[in-house]
Amino acid sequence: MTTTSPTTPTAATRSDSSRTLLADIEVMVLRSIRHTLRTPDALITALLLPVMITLAFTYLFGGALDMATDEVYLDYLVPGVLVLCIGFVAGGTAVSVYSDLDSGVIDRFRSLPTASITVLVGHVTASLLRTVLASTLVLGVAVAAGFRPSASPGEWLTALAIIVLYTLTISWIATAVGLLVRSVDAANAFTTMLIFLPYLSSAFVPPETMPSTLQSIAENQPLTPIIESLRELLTAREGHAHVLPAIAWLVPLMIGAVTATPWLYRRRTKE
Repeated sequence: MTTTSPTTPTAATRSDSSRTLLADIEVMVLRSIRHTLRTPDALITALLLPVMITLAFTYLFGGALDMATDEVYLDYLVPGVLVLCIGFVAGGTAVSVYSDLDSGVIDRFRSLPTASITVLVGHVTASLLRTVLASTLVLGVAVAAGFRPSASPGEWLTALAIIVLYTLTISWIATAVGLLVRSVDAANAFTTMLIFLPYLSSAFVPPETMPSTLQSIAENQPLTPIIESLRELLTAREGHAHVLPAIAWLVPLMIGAVTATPWLYRRRTKE
């Protein structure tokens, strides 16, 4: 009589599993990118809206607002537009995730020998790539309009890290929203909220110029320290007092979203 001992995963097996997971994620990322390219109207809107806001605020209101900010208004404006751009582009992930659920594509993916997390990671990674493209375009237009960042290489790297962290946070939150909502209109409402929220921050004017109630909201919401940290880094202001508060807002929010998303996915796909 022969007995078989239980097999344990070897290093080679774990390595093969890791390569398979990465290959599956790559497929899902490419799928999301193809969907983006097949809806050029949405991509063009996501790219043009921040550019139009930059140009409108610079050339229509910049002269008047130079006095409100005590500096060149374009230097004040660019970090706020970057945050608005990221929110608008990354917030669209909620619609993409909901569309996959509503169309039944998620059910088909569940029948395949792949981890469920690959679908979600694919959406988030594609969102990050779209945001990098949109942010680069905004910075290019801003430089053409006269924006001259004075950041050191270290400050550029820190600013990039905050932008990536903010993008991932919003993308994971949007993914959770896409799994939670019951209609495409509700998913779109999340994107609309992300467009509106920067106006209640220091994105376009200093909070101290607002009425007291709005000033309190602007000073105590997460976007203000994120915008101010980018403003300090890109214009090489001393102190960088808002960098740590920005990270303190973003890290718990992203951890909460990343933790909640798989649970929401399992809950939604069992219905």
